[in-house]
Amino acid sequence: EEPLPREGTSRLPLVDAVTTHGREIVVLAALTAFNAVVFYVSFVYVPNWLQLEDGMAPDAALGINTANMMLLIAALLFFGWLSDHIGRVRILAVATFLAIFLSWPLFWVMHHDDPWLAFLGQAGFVMLAGAYGVLPTVMVEAVDRRIRVTAVAIAFNVSMGLLGGLAPLIAGALISATGAPLAPAFFVAAAGAISFVSTRFLADGAGRPLR
Repeated sequence: EEPLPREGTSRLPLVDAVTTHGREIVVLAALTAFNAVVFYVSFVYVPNWLQLEDGMAPDAALGINTANMMLLIAALLFFGWLSDHIGRVRILAVATFLAIFLSWPLFWVMHHDDPWLAFLGQAGFVMLAGAYGVLPTVMVEAVDRRIRVTAVAIAFNVSMGLLGGLAPLIAGALISATGAPLAPAFFVAAAGAISFVSTRFLADGAGRPLR
């Protein structure tokens, strides 16, 4: 690529990103919402949840989590490959749409004494979270190269920091407030809905030159 001209560019990339691409930053932050929530709820909070709500032994809960984390690596690679054939935004749209309706059933499956059911329930979240293997590419394709690094950094880190960082706390608070062990499912579903709406504002860059 040719070097970018410096004329008319602020010395503060943060100012340029927010003032000229604020809409894209909001859309990408919303797109990241489900990734943040599903990961921190499913793989950070759930091992503790299985012990508290299902009475599962710590080694069993952590063993299930480790196995599904390994499965997640394969899912990320698979969806990355698939996105080159059917489109990246389409994969995210389908995954987040399904999350709206599947989050509660998957938590229900995990809420059993049988470790295999807990494994299968979490594996369902693996498939939803795995679709986010395409997120970095989607974010890069969505923003002009002049402020790409700054815009993507803001959108991703704000969403991951606020929603992801607070996700286990919010999940626990929902259970305490409602007395319902499956309450975190509605938090995951809500994040899925936010991210699904954001996909409506993104053009798919698969198969096209990077702008």
